[in-house]
Amino acid sequence: MAETTTRRIRRAAPSDAMAIAAMHVRAWQVAYRGIVPDGFLDTMDVVARAARYTLGATGPADPRTWIATEGDRVLGGVTVSPSRDEDLPGLGEVRSLYVHPDAWGTGVGRALMAQGERLLIEMGFTEALLWVLEANRRARRFYEIGGWRPDGARKTLDIAGREIPEVRYRKSLVGPA
Repeated sequence: MAETTTRRIRRAAPSDAMAIAAMHVRAWQVAYRGIVPDGFLDTMDVVARAARYTLGATGPADPRTWIATEGDRVLGGVTVSPSRDEDLPGLGEVRSLYVHPDAWGTGVGRALMAQGERLLIEMGFTEALLWVLEANRRARRFYEIGGWRPDGARKTLDIAGREIPEVRYRKSLVGPA
């Protein structure tokens, strides 16, 4: 009899850090190729990335991460928190949404975003923001299909000496999308 593996979405635990970091690094290496310097992408360190996570934190301002899994494999993750933007206090924030490239187009990203939006609503937010690299057309299209809209705010990241613009998106979490 063939064994079936089911996908599920669950809260990330500290023991998931290495698997999340491996997925995160691979997503960056594929999605940001041609946007972020290749040398940076090629030398991303999974262990260093995993060490940055605060998966066990439970304070009201701490980020909350949920992951999509298939068996023992992490397919993607979403992290939400209160907004870090000083000009938008009182909003929620989708701090990150990454899906392993092998799972792109399978609905994993949509399911994770829906979970992130539910979490933000449970946290009491009625509106949220997220930042996306301006040149990341695939992600921008994904967010726009989900009802997110650019609000005109921009900032620049310095990644390995390259200035990379980001644009901010916002979405109402109540009412029609």
